[in-house]
Amino acid sequence: FNLGNCNIAFAEFWGIFYGCSVVWSIGIKAVMIESDSETTVRMIPQGAGDSLPFFCIIETIRELLNRDGSWRLKYAPRGEIFVADWLVKESLSLDRGLIVYNEPPPG
Repeated sequence: FNLGNCNIAFAEFWGIFYGCSVVWSIGIKAVMIESDSETTVRMIPQGAGDSLPFFCIIETIRELLNRDGSWRLKYAPRGEIFVADWLVKESLSLDRGLIVYNEPPPG
């Protein structure tokens, strides 16, 4: 997912939101979400005050995670999620928008 130049927290929240939306829409109901942003992983379960700029997206993610199913959100230190790191770097050369891979991309 390529958002162009933006705030890191913005990218983390939107990545989690789109990922949750995609897997829910195709019927997957058991998901482990890993993020290397400890702040993001902490803010989603706790919620955020409505004065924060990310309030709406955090609340929408919380609604997705509270639907029927088994959803887990986990902090994974940078370097432990190699595929995600590779995809982030790869996305910089792609058009903006969401790309869903049905099979792992080359690389």
